[in-house]
Amino acid sequence: MSGRGPYLRGEVRPALFSALSGPALWRAYHGLTRSQLDAKHKTYGRQGYYPVSVDGEYVPGQGVVYAAVWVKN
Repeated sequence: MSGRGPYLRGEVRPALFSALSGPALWRAYHGLTRSQLDAKHKTYGRQGYYPVSVDGEYVPGQGVVYAAVWVKN
C-alpha cells in the first residue's frame, strides 16, 4: 500500500447504500481486524451472504484493517 489511503489521511469516504423494506439483503463493515473479518465471514456465510467486496489497508499502529460488503444470495 502507498500509505495514502483514507484511514491515514483521516478522510471520510461516501458509501453507497440502498433503503430496503424488510430484512437487510447486505451487510457492510469497515475498520475490521483480520480475526473480526474472519468471524463475520463465517457468521454471514451460514446465513446465506457472500462477500462482494473486501479491501485491506495498512494503518501504522493498527496493522491491516479491512472493509467488506456481503450480499444475501
